[in-house]
Amino acid sequence: MDATVIVVSYNTRALTLACLASIQAHTSGVTYEVVVVDNGSTDGSADAIAEAHPWVTLKRAATNLGFSGGVKAALSATRSEFVILFNSDAYLIDNAFAVMAGYAGAHPDAGAVGCRVMNEDRSHQPTAARFPRLWLDFSDHILRPLRISPQFWPVNCIDPTDYREPVDTDWLSGSAVLYRRAAIDAAGGIDTDFFLGEEDIDLGFRLKQTGWRVVYLPFSGIVHLGGRSRALSAASSQHFFRGRYLFYRKHHSAGYARAFRTLLLVAYGLRWLSARARTALGGGPRARQALARYTGYWQAIRHCA
Repeated sequence: MDATVIVVSYNTRALTLACLASIQAHTSGVTYEVVVVDNGSTDGSADAIAEAHPWVTLKRAATNLGFSGGVKAALSATRSEFVILFNSDAYLIDNAFAVMAGYAGAHPDAGAVGCRVMNEDRSHQPTAARFPRLWLDFSDHILRPLRISPQFWPVNCIDPTDYREPVDTDWLSGSAVLYRRAAIDAAGGIDTDFFLGEEDIDLGFRLKQTGWRVVYLPFSGIVHLGGRSRALSAASSQHFFRGRYLFYRKHHSAGYARAFRTLLLVAYGLRWLSARARTALGGGPRARQALARYTGYWQAIRHCA
């Protein structure tokens, strides 16, 4: 077995079924198995997967283990050389898995290999970038939204139109990435403290620390619908904010993490004040929706420690 494809599913029945069908239809030239971890879905996902795709190894978790917890559960049950993490709300449009496996097989120093990821309209979706830094977060959360001299702020993510050959990067989004199992083991495995979000950045950081290359292939590709596997709510935002906070605390310092939290409180506090003012002035449904959204974000940030 060359590769184990791991799909973590949580209440994404139709999307997961389509994801699995695309793997079966577009993967050739590589021997693989697919392990689906259903994180206690309540929409009948597990039964539907078992019926429609009996060739898949299905692991039913009694509770929601989170993305990293689901991946860890699948890893413990497989021993293939390569592991491909693939989101349940993504689907293949070509033989991307074989391309990534081929590159990794030819380059033994590559610990992780990713491919081009696209939105549903085939526009580019950023999935490879530098490691987070406070000044980048300041740009992303304050300067860019305010459109303050955007030409002076570097784009953090790789644009495939800038490259025709593989390029080394810091980290790859877990929406579609191949890992060498030996690299995961050398880096210390998947950290389940990251429930949903930033676990891919954390793993990329540890891969680089242990001497492995992280490589982005600007060709081949998948479509990632993005965000369909979790509601766009304060709860899901809290996972992202908390994940970034944990990353900074783990790899920098407690003070660095607190500075990030303060930055977010200021950024989204200003947005909340703006939305509240618009609401008070009769801004209508959009203003009220923005106020509710930023209230949820601000509360999530307060509790991300």
